[in-house]
Amino acid sequence: MADRKPDSQNSERIGGNRYRARPSQIMNLLQIPVGAKVYLPDGGVGEVTDNPMDGSWIIVKTIESPEDPSSVGVEEPRFAEDIYGLVEEPAKA
Repeated sequence: MADRKPDSQNSERIGGNRYRARPSQIMNLLQIPVGAKVYLPDGGVGEVTDNPMDGSWIIVKTIESPEDPSSVGVEEPRFAEDIYGLVEEPAKA
């Protein structure tokens, strides 16, 4: 996260002088299956471990976190606004 103020239309303040980029659009969580890998707000990656299919939130286990390595392995609910996209898996040959 940057300590300087970025474009206010494409970012949100998360405390002090810290900002994070907003997703370009809100993900439809009903279409994300258990096992899918997703991008998180801190630039990390998580794996969906449960989807209650309510469209508001999913349970995600952090598998990469550049800003907080201690969060790796932690499962927590994530709202649609916290999912920045699906990680594309490389095609198998």
